[in-house]
Amino acid sequence: MDYIVVHCSEGKDITIKVKKELFKGFSPSQEIAVYDTEEFGRCLFLDNIIQSSEADHAIYDEAMLKKLSPSDKNLLILGGGDGYIAQRALMINPEINITIVDLDEVVVEVSRRYISQDLFNDHRVRVVIRDALEFMLEEEEGSYDGIISDLTDFPVGYDNRMRELFSGIFDRAGRLLREGGWISLYGGVKGLMAENHERVVDLLQKLLERYFHNTESSEVFIPSFGEPCYILYGEDSRWHYS
Repeated sequence: MDYIVVHCSEGKDITIKVKKELFKGFSPSQEIAVYDTEEFGRCLFLDNIIQSSEADHAIYDEAMLKKLSPSDKNLLILGGGDGYIAQRALMINPEINITIVDLDEVVVEVSRRYISQDLFNDHRVRVVIRDALEFMLEEEEGSYDGIISDLTDFPVGYDNRMRELFSGIFDRAGRLLREGGWISLYGGVKGLMAENHERVVDLLQKLLERYFHNTESSEVFIPSFGEPCYILYGEDSRWHYS
């Protein structure tokens, strides 16, 4: 393979020159690939959609961790099997304890081997291979200072399924967060549309507002994604006032 095409939602695809295919295979739930590229270094793809790159993952990580405080003690990351967000969180707050919940053990192992991710051996990091919502249903209330939803790309065309998934995540997040805690989540690239021709980020924003008093969004350009994406934030869970 000489190059790979990243398809953008607004039709402006980008071509990334590949130096070497490091891994390509399947887990029970998806196709996983890692390519060493000229422009972005090692890149992780899931089902042919780019998830992170060595060159610019820090832009995404810092946006997702915007609400992280040096005083936070416990952070929950849903998804995040490449380990990059957790790695950055420890740089910001070396005292924090992190739980990563990822459904796909192969993603974790591929990241460990092919993007040299040694974070998973850190005593401050706990990795749980499990469905995120099922895990959240069993955790104690008020366990976390912050929650990050770094799940894979949304099921475009399945509005009801997406609403059900994130309604469950937001509701349970409000219960798991201590008072004053926060949540951040990937809201999709700028042009990503749902089945009803509403932008995914707008749909998620409305949903988030049902569960948190204070919400905001940030538009961030990720070069390896080829277009801007949105990060959403929620603070002050309505559950604490119910």
